[in-house]
Amino acid sequence: ATLTPPNEPVSPPQITTPIRYKYNDPTIKEPYPLKNSFYDADGKPLTIVKQERDAEGVWTVYFSGTLKTIGGNSFTASSPDISYIKIDNGNESITIDNFAFYNCTALTEITLNEKLETIGEYAFYNCAALTGDLVIPESVTSIGDYAFQSCYGLNGKITIEGNEAGTTIGNYAFSGCTAVTSLELGEGITSIGNSAFYNCSGIKGDLVIPDSVTSLGEGAFRRCSGFNGELKL
Repeated sequence: ATLTPPNEPVSPPQITTPIRYKYNDPTIKEPYPLKNSFYDADGKPLTIVKQERDAEGVWTVYFSGTLKTIGGNSFTASSPDISYIKIDNGNESITIDNFAFYNCTALTEITLNEKLETIGEYAFYNCAALTGDLVIPESVTSIGDYAFQSCYGLNGKITIEGNEAGTTIGNYAFSGCTAVTSLELGEGITSIGNSAFYNCSGIKGDLVIPDSVTSLGEGAFRRCSGFNGELKL
């Protein structure tokens, strides 16, 4: 007789919680109607297992595996409005795809994961309520075209830390961010696209272009009329 080995136990899927968010209206008790556009490292869609709300109104999203990509239109503006997003994937790298937070006009605050690799085209386009400082972590190697265009509310400092393997800033990536007051470009930035900071008219102080930059696009700082310090190339 042939003996059939018992079936090996199947491990349950790993549950991860890389995304937290908060509504503009804290009285809302229903979870955000997220689209099925979250993917693992193999490009397979992840299942949203559940969403939970804490006492402070912050929602945690539970996924059926390790998140690699926040897909296009994941949080694209709809009702109700989201005011806060935190992306923290632990030690796992992550990508924000094109149009992921496009036109989320109530979004006032974002916290980006230290393992974030790519910010896609139009990812935060017209998130006009964003305020304060914006830090693009060292892990980021690509900031897509129009990624933060028309984020009129940003009224602090933009810091792009730069990756030692190279970081590119796309065309019009920060154009129209008229309230930004300061800009810091880190070593490792290799390319600044056409009109990347066009009409960022509130930036003051020095403009320092890192030695690592090998390509400076046409009109990259056009109409940045607030600069009142030195240009350092």
